[in-house]
Amino acid sequence: KLSLKELKPEQHFTQPPAHYTEASLVKTMEELGIGRPSTYAPTITTIISRRYVAKEQKNLYVTDGEVVNNIMKQAFPSIVDVNFTATMEGLLDCVAAGTVNGVNGAQAGTVAQLGAQLGELGVKVGNIDLAQAFLAKLGGDVL
Repeated sequence: KLSLKELKPEQHFTQPPAHYTEASLVKTMEELGIGRPSTYAPTITTIISRRYVAKEQKNLYVTDGEVVNNIMKQAFPSIVDVNFTATMEGLLDCVAAGTVNGVNGAQAGTVAQLGAQLGELGVKVGNIDLAQAFLAKLGGDVL
C-alpha cells in the first residue's frame, strides 16, 4: 500500500516549441546536413512564395505546406526524409568533385533507390531523363 508523503500545490505550464525564424531554420538545416549556404535563401524564398509557410514579423508559420508534406511523405517516404536528403547531398558532392569512388554500400543503395523513383516518375529536365543521367554519371546501370 502506498501513502502520500507530501503534496506540493504547484502549477507548471508547458510552452509549445518556438516557431522557426529564417535564422533558426537555417541553423536546423545546417545541423541536419541539408542544403548549402548558397541554397538556404532560395529554399526559404521558395517555401514562402509557394505559401507552404507564412512569414509574420520574424516567425514562419506552417500553412498548407503541412498538407503537401503529408502527401509527399505518403507517396515518397524515402525521398521526404532528412537522412535521405543529407546522404543524397553528400553523394552529389562526390559526383561534382569526381570522387564517386567514395560511395559506400548504404549510399549506393540510396543511389539505386533514387534512380528507381526518378524513373517511376519519369522526371525530366528538358529532354534529359534525370534517372538515366544520374546513374550514367555514377557509372551505374541505367534502370
